[in-house]
Amino acid sequence: MSRTSKSSSLWSNLPLVGAICLGSQLSFAQSAAPTFGAGPISHYQWSTGHWVNGESDRDQTFADWRAMPTDSVTQSIPYGSDAWYETAGSASEADVNAEIAQLPLNFAPKFDGIFKNGAWKDHVWGAYPATLHRKKLIHLGWMDPIPKSVGNGNLANPKVWYDIKNGSADKYLFLLGRKFAALDKDSGPTTYPMTFDFAYEWTLTSHPQFPSGSYLLGSERHSTYKDFPYGWSRLVRVFREGYKYQSGKPCPYKFSWRPQLRHSVKDKDGNTVKSELMWPNNVADWNISSDVKLAGVTLLPKGPIGAQAKLLCLSWHDSSTEPVKGSSKTAPKNNWQTILDGDANYWGLQKAADFALSKGVPLCMPEWSPKRDEGARFSPNPGDVIRLSHYFFKKNKSNLAYENVFDQGSGDLFKPWTPRQLPQQDPAEVYRELWK
Repeated sequence: MSRTSKSSSLWSNLPLVGAICLGSQLSFAQSAAPTFGAGPISHYQWSTGHWVNGESDRDQTFADWRAMPTDSVTQSIPYGSDAWYETAGSASEADVNAEIAQLPLNFAPKFDGIFKNGAWKDHVWGAYPATLHRKKLIHLGWMDPIPKSVGNGNLANPKVWYDIKNGSADKYLFLLGRKFAALDKDSGPTTYPMTFDFAYEWTLTSHPQFPSGSYLLGSERHSTYKDFPYGWSRLVRVFREGYKYQSGKPCPYKFSWRPQLRHSVKDKDGNTVKSELMWPNNVADWNISSDVKLAGVTLLPKGPIGAQAKLLCLSWHDSSTEPVKGSSKTAPKNNWQTILDGDANYWGLQKAADFALSKGVPLCMPEWSPKRDEGARFSPNPGDVIRLSHYFFKKNKSNLAYENVFDQGSGDLFKPWTPRQLPQQDPAEVYRELWK
């Protein structure tokens, strides 16, 4: 089987029960959730790769470092630019309205704001390494796609997700969908479509858009988190509608929900809200009562919103409230089970994996990391972090879509670790030992 046919089959014919490792021909355990299958380049049990923010050579450097090619790359879209979430990458609010009114054949949008603020656009649609990267699965972390006009700066607007649920972000997300479709058309065919974190982890937790607490609607107090699944699903659906309107075909991207496991959400009474209660697909049957239109264009058709989350993503560096202790589950004073199980306030890694399986979606690890010692949050022995990750991946391989190592830049891979690691703790040696 050729690489092209093998890789495209991962997306066009996802099995509903079980999976086969194409590289080693090992059968996986039965699973209710679809899997991506083996990486078409590495032939590993799942697609595996690297976070590529920064220099263009980082992915190749990582592949050389681990002596194994990569099937996927992860790219972050920067946040913090008003022109990103206020004007959908246009120069002004007037341009937003004018661009939405343009017919698809005459679509000539401005790629302003966030499209000018970082290398991510070139990584996806530009010159090198876009051609190389678009042959692989690309995961994009998309931060803060919320109009500033209804944002929640300094926690001033706790009903932000209520506003989004009721359409305040529609035209911005619709236009962004059109722009992504236009860029995809110019970039040529891709082997893998992209996956997205939509309303990125920070939007869920520690940044001001965090859906925690409560707001008054008339005289009635509401819990903010209850609006979140509706708002998230609407953001994605309107983006999809924009993409379809512009390209004439459905949006090929798979959208992922990514709770940040180290933080918890509170309700209006100050009680912890379990992550399960914010699963966006819980509102799949929510009906839009009538077509939502602007300038004669239907931004959102009436009917059920649909299940928009196709993946559950976790970030290793945000998934534990304590550093890894011990090189195995049986090592003295290890805390592996605690990290896997979580507690009453925080999801553990295994709890999240089990939830993904129960909901019939693959689990993804777009950012896990053998982190240097940077205080109490991180393990002083990075090799132990890799060993725990490896254990976790192997245990959940029937439902794991991909894993990408985070925050190991081109030069950083070759610097000595501080403190100096013993061979059994050195991340490079442990990585090669476990992934050979």
